[in-house]
Amino acid sequence: MALTPEQKKRIVRKTIAAFNRRELELYLSFHTKDATSWEVYIPEPLKVHESGEFIMGYWRAFPDAKVETRNMLVSGNTVIAENIVTGTFKNEFLGQMPTGRHFEQREAVIFELRTGKIAAVRIYMDRRSQEEQLGIRNPVSK
Repeated sequence: MALTPEQKKRIVRKTIAAFNRRELELYLSFHTKDATSWEVYIPEPLKVHESGEFIMGYWRAFPDAKVETRNMLVSGNTVIAENIVTGTFKNEFLGQMPTGRHFEQREAVIFELRTGKIAAVRIYMDRRSQEEQLGIRNPVSK
């Protein structure tokens, strides 16, 4: 039986809630075994186990990181979430030393579902804005 749009949204909401509660095993359980995740920080998609390692590093770097969903749209097996992401840079992340500064920005995440689980995640956000807020990139001169 095919999932309704509301059921598809519920899967994504549960996944985001698990992320916010730092429940990695639960978070990953909503993904297929061959799921991929396109992160804005890494040029190639991550496999599920790599995604788990990446997320643990993200949580260490931004211990107060939070994703707040503002809107969701469903088209077929695709769920698009418009989120506000916040966090404070407290520990090293991908070779970058922490600044103690806070960021808040919008992101769009496209979730592709298969058999009631997430098969692919593609995250889009303005990384330059985040880096400027965190003090790791100088603002562009006008």
